[in-house]
Amino acid sequence: MLYRLFGIWIGLTLLFAAGCDQFEDTVAADTIYINGHILTMSNPTHVRAMSIKDGKVQAVGTRAGVLRHKGEQTRVIDLQGKTVVPGWYAVDSDFMQVVNRVGLEQAQYLFAQAGYTTVVEQQASIAMLEQLRTAADGNQLSLDVIALVPFATFHSTLSQQNLPLPFRKTSAPQAQAPPSKAATPAASDATVTGSLTLAGVTLAVDGNMENQTAWMAIPYATQPPDRPPRWQGQPAMPYSEFRHAYQLAIEQAVQLFIHAMGDAAIDAVIQASDDLAITVEQQRRSVILSSRYARIGQLDQYKRLACCPALIRCTSLNTATAISPGSGNYGQKPKVRYVPPSPAI
Repeated sequence: MLYRLFGIWIGLTLLFAAGCDQFEDTVAADTIYINGHILTMSNPTHVRAMSIKDGKVQAVGTRAGVLRHKGEQTRVIDLQGKTVVPGWYAVDSDFMQVVNRVGLEQAQYLFAQAGYTTVVEQQASIAMLEQLRTAADGNQLSLDVIALVPFATFHSTLSQQNLPLPFRKTSAPQAQAPPSKAATPAASDATVTGSLTLAGVTLAVDGNMENQTAWMAIPYATQPPDRPPRWQGQPAMPYSEFRHAYQLAIEQAVQLFIHAMGDAAIDAVIQASDDLAITVEQQRRSVILSSRYARIGQLDQYKRLACCPALIRCTSLNTATAISPGSGNYGQKPKVRYVPPSPAI
């Protein structure tokens, strides 16, 4: 049941109001869900009914209010007290690794069962893209799959195919039950629609903290035995090469997802953005992946440049012990401070 209910929320734009009686538009809904515990993530936080139109939430509220949107072709599904929640994004999912182990259908079910309706494959190869495009063409996707490709792959191969970015392919609605699961009456009436989106390209400025290749502004607390003295990590490529790739991506109008974990790597991203005269008015909205060691002042620079940091809060908190002096990783004191992005960005 969760598989179907999570699927309802794929790609939804939530249009919530205090109650359906406030809606003057009574266009017939495609599907109406009643008698459920529906978490809206808005105000009101919980409602009992919801209507869907063209894949989007049309109205939420009381059963009587939502049923105003019932038309001759509207499907009405009784949730029988079950809970509906918005689906989660798996932002670094290794989705295709799971697909290769258990198959596409079972992989999608496992992610949906855990609450994920959107998965992101951050390093999609040409072979992965072909596999996903075939699945989308065959209406086999029940999740939204967002694929990012390395810039070198895009520049050498995909750009020659004149493939527009973002590229999106939507599967037709699917109604079959999840693998090896008996469908409940509500689930058998529900449909889910998945999609494949090739959203942009990735560039890596540095490595990661686990192997001490994140590029930091000060040395690591414990000197790695196989590294030069006062090791600070290192850039993944020369600055000139990164700046050139950044410029090409801008010229080709593709969105960039830049891996920059260390604060020195983030400085390089900011410097390249200034060199290329990036401004907030241009709204390039480059995403800075794994930006968990950004300094406070760098958040202000993100705002100035309209960059979107992926801070990965949970990972930062889980890494609290890993960056203490005794671990051999970065930092002179075991400090972790989470800075919510909303006030800065």
